[in-house]
Amino acid sequence: MGNSGDDAILEAIVGELRKIDPFLPITALSRRPKETSERFGIDSLHMFDMPGFRRIAKHTKLYLSGGGSLIQNVTSRRSLWYYLYTISQAKKYGNAVMMYGCGIGPIADRRDAGRVCDILNRSVDVITLRESASLRELQNMGVTQPKMLVTSDPALTLPLASADIVNAELQKYGLTPDGQYVCFCVRGWTGFAEKARAFAQAADDVARLNLTPVFMLINRDEDGAATETVRSLMKTSATVIDGTADSALTIGLLSRMKTVVSMRLHGLIFAASQGVPLVGVSYDPKITAFLASIGEKRCLPLEKLTSEALKAAVSEAAASYADKTARKRVAETLADAESENLAEARKLLNA
Repeated sequence: MGNSGDDAILEAIVGELRKIDPFLPITALSRRPKETSERFGIDSLHMFDMPGFRRIAKHTKLYLSGGGSLIQNVTSRRSLWYYLYTISQAKKYGNAVMMYGCGIGPIADRRDAGRVCDILNRSVDVITLRESASLRELQNMGVTQPKMLVTSDPALTLPLASADIVNAELQKYGLTPDGQYVCFCVRGWTGFAEKARAFAQAADDVARLNLTPVFMLINRDEDGAATETVRSLMKTSATVIDGTADSALTIGLLSRMKTVVSMRLHGLIFAASQGVPLVGVSYDPKITAFLASIGEKRCLPLEKLTSEALKAAVSEAAASYADKTARKRVAETLADAESENLAEARKLLNA
């Protein structure tokens, strides 16, 4: 769907499973099955090809649901029902079922909470979660039967591109490889238009810190309009990095930033994996929960965002860049937690 966060999750899960067996047959459900198959070297079928899914499930051993926030009904109730259906069908056809590095909720329409509880209790063997808030959400719904543990997001295992490749990409956008940058990752959302000026003023203020603002599109199909809205309100110029769908390159680019300001969860996750100081602007509980899970206090609710608060957070984050020990500790803690995802999948495969 053009979302580098979703692509990164799949790439990471495939990479982890290949550690169990380099030739392990893997099939992914996708909106773009041909593209997915070619890019990741796996089999793929359309996510709404339910006859095909049931046919394949009869011959597979493990069904992985996730990562990402699939068990939620804010996007729509139908998407939640779809993911619950695939879980129940996979179990029906004899698969072990694991929800892999997931976020849970919000379940805004509580009529669905009972359905979630029933299906997860009946059909899921193991649930690994990217933060403790998701564990509490499951417990509040009455989910007790699966083994549940807090790990972290699968995308944290992804490597970054080589220095030469990252340097070349920066130069392609007229940016020097040794530049001092603050990266902004924004997205369209309810209430964003009223807060766009706060982002613009914070980006303009970056020059006061002897840094340069840049923007990066985490979702190439959705983030461009919001980015251009902010840029149109700025008094200074800012470069937009909009051309990469490669996870390693995205991570490599974010690793060069002195601070990353992001509404996108995977902008924060990618940057955190490299120990880059963060400022999160939360439009969704998953942003708040992830930042809390790593002890990051620079989390500003979108609906209350002001330019003064954002400027102060950016200034504080940029100043913290000098503390290399703390930045390394965060990255190592996240990587250690994520390793539990693979350990649980290995057990279910008896590998």
